[in-house]
Amino acid sequence: MEKQIADTARGLGIVVGATVLLATAFGVAGAVYGPIGEVETDMFDIIRYGQLALTVMAAVQGSVMNRALTAKLEKAGTDEAKLAVYKTRALIVVAGAEGAALFAGIALLLTGPHVLTVPAFVLFAVVTVVMFPTPARVRLALTGKPAETKDKYA
Repeated sequence: MEKQIADTARGLGIVVGATVLLATAFGVAGAVYGPIGEVETDMFDIIRYGQLALTVMAAVQGSVMNRALTAKLEKAGTDEAKLAVYKTRALIVVAGAEGAALFAGIALLLTGPHVLTVPAFVLFAVVTVVMFPTPARVRLALTGKPAETKDKYA
């Protein structure tokens, strides 16, 4: 079981790390190079508020899916089923926040830096920190209790 836990943490860590790299690249490119091209002035607000709305929807979707899949995780019978639900939960929640961050990066490219893009990147950062798979988090999801440690004072 320890090998499955380590493999899950490593594999999911690579996927989540790749999403962080991609969203960061879009954000940095947008902040450095934006605005590019000709965008009509009235479209600025549509793009900015549209990406803000997507951020709110991603936060709601992430919360709902996290709760639903956590309940499913608790009902899963085998360790393999629990690992599958754990992976699904992590990927769905991170992907929703990544979509909002990517669209915020595109909004930065089209309209230039603006405070309305900040919530998307903050949401993505919080979600990836909370959902980032570590062996301890995978073990906790499987067993419902943290890893046993030796009491150094015993």
